[in-house]
Amino acid sequence: MRWRKENKKFIRKALRMVDIPSVSIVIASAGVLVVAIYYVLQIRRQTKLRQTDMVIRLYATFGSTEFQKAYQKVASLEFEDYADFRKSMEEMLKFGLRCILCQYSLRV
Repeated sequence: MRWRKENKKFIRKALRMVDIPSVSIVIASAGVLVVAIYYVLQIRRQTKLRQTDMVIRLYATFGSTEFQKAYQKVASLEFEDYADFRKSMEEMLKFGLRCILCQYSLRV
């Protein structure tokens, strides 16, 4: 019984000590936490949207007939080393395959 009375007195004193600045600090902290969570969720959403956009753009590029023809030319090349590759690519670079080599990583 005595413990309850002391506990109630302590709670009443603690509630009296709560003033406007303390409440505003708690509200501001909660607001910052909510904004941080919202920002993290937005960054994740933006990343997914960018990945989707990249796939759509790559599909449009890879699906074009110009790219398919140019890719077949590059893929059908036969070479032994880098010097041989450069030699065989010199004439193809004149015809616009330079953009494929610059924009896309072709693994040899």
